[in-house]
Amino acid sequence: MGLGPNHEIATTEFINAMRARLEREDESLGKNMDEPAVRENMGALAEAVYRIVTAHTDAVSSSQEDPPFWEWVDQTHRWLQSLAQWQKGVAEAVDQWAAETPANLQLKADLAALPQPGELPDPPTALKGRLA
Repeated sequence: MGLGPNHEIATTEFINAMRARLEREDESLGKNMDEPAVRENMGALAEAVYRIVTAHTDAVSSSQEDPPFWEWVDQTHRWLQSLAQWQKGVAEAVDQWAAETPANLQLKADLAALPQPGELPDPPTALKGRLA
């Protein structure tokens, strides 16, 4: 579950947590969380926490924080490198193909006319983003 588009989820969590704490003290106290003024105060606290989390928190990832993800990035990059080598080999084979029939000559021309993907970019080594 994400944070949601506003502080409503945080408000519900604040109210539920406070209700549970109060009911551990005295079961009759939990109903106080249903009072409009109390809900308004919990909402204000939740809004502050929501703003702190969404405006002042960075989500970061590197191989130190998330080794399995970055191993996957590395494996994917190696696979893409292999795919790029394969594509170059296919392009070279088509280029050197001595096509003779009209159909084969057309196929060779069509394959040669396909756009080439260019060089494989380096993968990222870290990510940074905002929570939303």
